Amino acid sequence: MTDPARDSAVRVALLYPELLGTYGDRGNARVLVQRLAWRGVPAELVEAPWGEPAPASCDIYVLGGGEDSPQASAAAALISEGVLHRAVDGGAAVLGICAGFQILGHSFFGPDGKARPGLGLLDCTTARRASPRIVGEILVEPNPDVGL
Repeated sequence: MTDPARDSAVRVALLYPELLGTYGDRGNARVLVQRLAWRGVPAELVEAPWGEPAPASCDIYVLGGGEDSPQASAAAALISEGVLHRAVDGGAAVLGICAGFQILGHSFFGPDGKARPGLGLLDCTTARRASPRIVGEILVEPNPDVGL
């Protein structure tokens, strides 16, 4: 993460807003930049459009919400590029909202109902439930075999 005491700005990347912006998630990235500015920390928003490589030198990455097919496309591109893994290994933070959170886990369900690989940056998987459908909250079922 960028040291706020330095002259360089904190770079906030908004990844693939065309795919992962169903719920106005551009606003989440803008809020992060504004909150930094209120604290006197220089910050800039870097939008990474679909079809172009994700920026490698950002401090915070924002993944928004999207439908199944765009989510699967975004995950496949991010896995292929490896940029987000390298950024996180270098100290960058990631904010995942909705589908963005699902992409960060080991797997999620694609538009065909089959499990798709996620980035594996979070030790979780997303599973479909027949009923009741959970919207707006995350249902967590801890694995008792994993020690904390």
